[in-house]
Amino acid sequence: MKFKTIFIVFNIIIVLSFLFIFFMPLALLGWEYSQAFWERNWPLAIVFVVIIGAMNVFFAGNWRLFTLLEKEDWPALIMFLEDRVYTKGRIRGQYIKLLVNTYMVSSNVSGIEKLEAHVGSKKPALLEKNALLFGVPHVLRNDGADMEAYFGRYLRSRKTESPEWIEWNYAFALLLERKLPDADGRFRTLAGGAKDPGVKLLSLYFLATVTGKAGTVDSVVDGGRAELRKKFTRDRLAKAIENAKAEVHIVILGRLFDDAVEWLYS
Repeated sequence: MKFKTIFIVFNIIIVLSFLFIFFMPLALLGWEYSQAFWERNWPLAIVFVVIIGAMNVFFAGNWRLFTLLEKEDWPALIMFLEDRVYTKGRIRGQYIKLLVNTYMVSSNVSGIEKLEAHVGSKKPALLEKNALLFGVPHVLRNDGADMEAYFGRYLRSRKTESPEWIEWNYAFALLLERKLPDADGRFRTLAGGAKDPGVKLLSLYFLATVTGKAGTVDSVVDGGRAELRKKFTRDRLAKAIENAKAEVHIVILGRLFDDAVEWLYS
């Protein structure tokens, strides 16, 4: 559905809702009682006006943004968002996330790195909150030392989104550096306690295929594998992973997920 259509439909729904509530007392109680009803409840009319006014102001203020998204005009969207963030100093979470995702669609990794430095200097708390999102260039470099340094900064943070994925990326960095005992220990912790099924699955997969001892019984791997297979059918797990691909870091790990799912149900 096009943006303009959504805008028009929204206003129609709000207006019709207001008219329904306004005339309902008249239809049920008659003019005298409906007049008394509105004398007591007139603030409802103000609430409706405020709601429709606020939403229309929101749509109007973001009209250009929504239009560019609808057209999928990524270069123009990048220019629009960079103007908001760099020129006008509007360093907001919604702008930052959208700009990073647009950089990814445009394969502009250097843009993400520049944005990371800018947000880190202006609003370090916002960078900390979005540490996983800004970790994408560090993952793409496939440099274990760089990944370890970056994700290690946020291991104990309580402000980051998806802290389990921060932990997993740190363990993966240790794996890239061939620090197998340390990586194994962290994967085991995640395999046993992670709530995110994706984190749990990939941790189990690496324990079984990389850091663990082949041919030996591993209660953590066997127990975790049985737990996931009991909780998810193959189709249901594949659907959950596909839905999670709205997140950039999940898209990057797509091939790993395919291999891990194959291992889980083999």
